[in-house]
Amino acid sequence: MSYQVSKVRLRPDGTIYWRLFWVDRSGNDRKYTAISVKDYKLHSFSELMSFDEARARQKELNLKSQIKKQDEKKKVAASKRLNQLSKLKSAFLPETEITEFEDRILFKKFSRNTESLKYRRFLSHWYYVQKMIAEVKVDPSDYHEECHIFYQYFEQQQTSPEYVSKLIRILNAWGYFYCRKTNKPFLPMSNPRGRDKQRIADKYASKPDTRGEADRLTPEMLESTKSKLLDYNYNFLYLTCWLGLRPQECEALKDQTKWRLESQDGVQVLWIYQSKLMSVPAKKRYKPIPLLFPQQIKCLEIIKEGNFKRPLNKTLKHLFPGKRIRNYSGRKNFVDLLLNLGQKPEDISIMLGHSSIETTWQFYKDKQQVRFTKPAA
Repeated sequence: MSYQVSKVRLRPDGTIYWRLFWVDRSGNDRKYTAISVKDYKLHSFSELMSFDEARARQKELNLKSQIKKQDEKKKVAASKRLNQLSKLKSAFLPETEITEFEDRILFKKFSRNTESLKYRRFLSHWYYVQKMIAEVKVDPSDYHEECHIFYQYFEQQQTSPEYVSKLIRILNAWGYFYCRKTNKPFLPMSNPRGRDKQRIADKYASKPDTRGEADRLTPEMLESTKSKLLDYNYNFLYLTCWLGLRPQECEALKDQTKWRLESQDGVQVLWIYQSKLMSVPAKKRYKPIPLLFPQQIKCLEIIKEGNFKRPLNKTLKHLFPGKRIRNYSGRKNFVDLLLNLGQKPEDISIMLGHSSIETTWQFYKDKQQVRFTKPAA
């Protein structure tokens, strides 16, 4: 059983009038049954489609039907595997739909500058998603219900949890687009949580070449390697340690429009622009960091001089053997550093630029560090 789109006649405007048929090939002779125009939507067609679009949809649905039969019979020979993969891509990633999706939605929504590094990285994400769609063989209307199949795929491929969230965002964009085109319902797939999330993280951590989560860089560790670092590299790490800045925020400090200095109750407050917050008005993208300690006053001097530069990861790997120290490591230690200096968790969260204290406590507080208050005697 399969679909067939046939030409009927030319319309006065030159377009082709077509009809949809259901073909039964079970016997020696083919039997054709016409499908009513009012039932086209039930079969994922639309009378507004052009003849070429209808033929493309016919090919797509027939290939899906073939794949389903082959899976049920389990008689796909090894010699036909390459041909089968080609069918999978055509069935679940129809070429006409992909082209429209990329041109109209994908690249405009996720990356507008085609010359940027972000765009090239984004392309690699999209290629990964296409390969995954072809291999898992799940219709977009079932993404929400069959999310465990995708989670298992991420686990098998040892994909990092951070990468998984980026891939799911693109996958949902494709599913929403496709289901609108085919008149199907769509529910987005959520990011893995709980056990699913932990299984993916554990599998990724088991990779022999994984970089893993960055370790914390304390001021003491930084001072012990000062003689081995160039001045501008040391200054960069010093800023991340004592101001809790993201690496990109440090680099942006050379632009004087990205920070400003104010005074409140006799304390200088450094307001730093957060380029990451693109979903809020520009005036609200600044975060306040009060300069309360001598080390933070020194940070202000470093910023004014402009003598700081991001060190290479291979430099940090050489300086801290056996540890995963990155340019983000100073920020990772910022919460415990200021807690030990008597600052309140909610104030530290604002200095880091987090929207909620839950984020600060979940991802930045060192749970392996013992802190307690002894009861009064």
